[in-house]
Amino acid sequence: GGGGGAAARSKEPSVKNTTLQKTLERMEGKSYPCYKDLMGSPWDMEDCGGAQVFFDRVQGDPYAPPSWVRVRIPSSSTKFPKEYVTTSRVRNVALCDFLTRVLSDMLHGGTGTDWTKAVSGGGWSGSKGG
Repeated sequence: GGGGGAAARSKEPSVKNTTLQKTLERMEGKSYPCYKDLMGSPWDMEDCGGAQVFFDRVQGDPYAPPSWVRVRIPSSSTKFPKEYVTTSRVRNVALCDFLTRVLSDMLHGGTGTDWTKAVSGGGWSGSKGG
């Protein structure tokens, strides 16, 4: 067990009351060009282990290409095994893939992936056919 449950999430850092959240609340309902003020310096997430949010490009109108946002998290605050980050390219790619899938699931309303549970293959009837 462990990981992914409501009890585990309650101990996670909160992004509430950060400078970024307050700025976004002030911008709520304003025109698209207003959001360009988010670009420039990184936004420090005070209670999130030194994470920073960068707005590299902001959508200027509803028909413009989407905004580009990235998050930088110091490896020291992630607690990932060092060998997954620096010593093996294969493990680094696998870790990045996993994190991208979890983030995508959470952005679509999911709870992320419980990585502590193994997924069964399903044999020939599984989605990959064996």
